[in-house]
Amino acid sequence: MALSGGLYLIGIKGTIDQTRVGIAGSGEQLLAEPSIEAVQAALTEVGVTDFEFDYVKQKGSQLITRPTTRPFYTLDVSGNEVVVQYNEPSLQKKMIELHMGHGPVAYKTYQKIFAAGMLFIY
Repeated sequence: MALSGGLYLIGIKGTIDQTRVGIAGSGEQLLAEPSIEAVQAALTEVGVTDFEFDYVKQKGSQLITRPTTRPFYTLDVSGNEVVVQYNEPSLQKKMIELHMGHGPVAYKTYQKIFAAGMLFIY
């Protein structure tokens, strides 16, 4: 973690390789209710099956499957059109995502317990 944090501070932030997967047609409906089930249905519409994710983050008109410490999908909504992209983060980017708390739920729980334990060391 210290190495990835140091690299980030000197400007090496990692990369994400994006590949366009397809276009779905449930845009406005998806933004109104960005649930796991709705996003899974949009992914299935463009041929993505058997992809698991913990939750969905909405950032304006973009939906992001989380965690982003492994391959993930972004869904960019414009009107009723949804552009689906597959994203493959580099190792450095994955480590930065862990720093920012975008990892798996189990890892976030571990971080909270570890942080609470650190209070007793002093």
